[in-house]
Formats: sequence, structure tokens, C-alpha cells
Amino acid sequence: MKPFLGVSQLRLRPLLVVGELLLIAALAFMASQRQLTLVLFLPLGVGLVLTFLRWPSLGLIVASLAGMVVPFFGPSGLNVTMILVALLLGLWLLDRVVHQRQIRLVPSRTVWPLLSFLVIAFISFGVGQLNWLPFALHAPLGAQLGGLSIIVLSAGTFLLVANQVHDLGWLSRMTWAFLAFGALAIVVGSVLPKFGLSTQKLIQPVGSVYFIWLVAMAFSQAALNGDLHPGWRLALGGLVLYTFYYLFFLRFADKSGWLPALFCIAAIIGFRSWRAGLVLIPVAAITAWYLTTEVVSS
Repeated sequence: MKPFLGVSQLRLRPLLVVGELLLIAALAFMASQRQLTLVLFLPLGVGLVLTFLRWPSLGLIVASLAGMVVPFFGPSGLNVTMILVALLLGLWLLDRVVHQRQIRLVPSRTVWPLLSFLVIAFISFGVGQLNWLPFALHAPLGAQLGGLSIIVLSAGTFLLVANQVHDLGWLSRMTWAFLAFGALAIVVGSVLPKFGLSTQKLIQPVGSVYFIWLVAMAFSQAALNGDLHPGWRLALGGLVLYTFYYLFFLRFADKSGWLPALFCIAAIIGFRSWRAGLVLIPVAAITAWYLTTEVVSS
């Protein structure tokens, strides 16, 4: 039986080569430029899927950073991060159903409130399609689906991290990758424009929530992670200060950037030590009184 299989394989090899050449020739003559581009990216996509199946945590790192680099924006604000998160969710569910033949979530008190929130979001979306006020204009369906997809993908990302990141080392890599790219993005975004250089092709526009997460993660690691070397904690403290310089002095009008970041630091300090939180109350009151005029007028 083995020699028969060997002879069959030898006979099939030339046919496979000829078939591949004919397929390439057919694509070259019949396919459009867009279709050829998709064919060229097909091996990359297959390799990406296989990599994410082997190392799901690596996929989460790539998904969190890709949207800030790849200049792709689809309908209703769709970007690469949302596409990759949807891909990771699909691969995770496929592995649970086909390979493990069960969908079992990590036991946590946060899972049921999260799933309840998703159910409420879908019910709200469905009820929102009813014509309650005939004279009122409804938001476009694409915008509504975009908002719903953000809620679903955010909850899905939470479940992916909880169920696929079992190693503290991967969680550390995810955190440091985000902080490193955040530091690079702020430096590039604040320094290059001074030399007349555009940063649109390097760093994609980010919202205020991005800076809130950057400040929260950098400050909490610098203030609370006693396992870090003092040099790294000092570097993270410098990142927090530079972020506030960038938000406060260069983007003061964008109050949704630096004001929530300030409250975020106050909340971290208050939850860490209620005594320090009490000390911050008069400091916050004086600061708020001093900034009230500037914040309201600008």
C-alpha cells in the first residue's frame, strides 16, 4: 500500500504544479487589480489566522495597536482593531464549539453583569427601531449598528482577555506594549509637527478615552507596582507628566482629555489610601476653583 501511495504522489506533483501555473495565468488575465491585491494578501491573512490560533494573546496585542497604525476607516467608524477583535472572537468561539465542544466561561462575578448588559443593549437596539415619535428623525441604521458593535466588541474583548490570557507574562506584555506605543505616539505627535512634518501617516487619530487609559495604566504601574525597578517607575511617572503637558498645554481646549485623566489619578490614589484621598479633597477644590474660569471660557 505504501509504494502505491508513493507512486500516486509522484504522479500528482506535476499536475499540481501545472494547475498552479494555470491558476496564476488565469488570475493574471481575468482578475482585476483589486482582486489581485486580495489574492496577494490571502497568504498573509491565513498566516495571521494560524498565528492567532496558536497564540491568542499575541492577537490581542496586535489588535490593540493595529488600529492606531493602519490607516483604514470603514463605514460607521469601523477600523482595523474592531475587525481583528471580531476575528479573534470568531476564532475563540469556533475553537470552543468545534474543538472543545463546549462554551464555558471563566468563573467570575463580572461575567453575568456583562452578559446582562449585552442583552439590555440588544433589547434597546430593537426597541429603538420602533416609531415612537413619528415627527422625530431617527439616527441612521449604520450609526446605530456601529454603536451596538462597539458595545459587543468591548464586552467580547473583556471575555477574550479573561478566558485566553492565562499567563501573567502575556498580560504584562500587553500592558507594556500599550504604554510603549502610547509614549511613542505622544512624542511623535508633539515633536514632528514643530518641524513641519505630518504625523497622519504614522499615527492615526485617537480619542480622549485613549489618553485616559494611558494615564491610568502608567500612573497605576508607577505608583502601585512595587515589583518594578525604580528606574522604570520613574520613566512611567515621566510619561504621565509629559502626557499632561501634551494635553494641558498643547490641547487645552480638549477638556475631555485632561480633566478625566486628572480625576482618574485622584480615583486611583483615593482607592489606594483613603487618607491620601482626604488630603486630595482640598487640593482638588483649590485646583478646580483656579481652573474654573479658564475651563468655562475656552
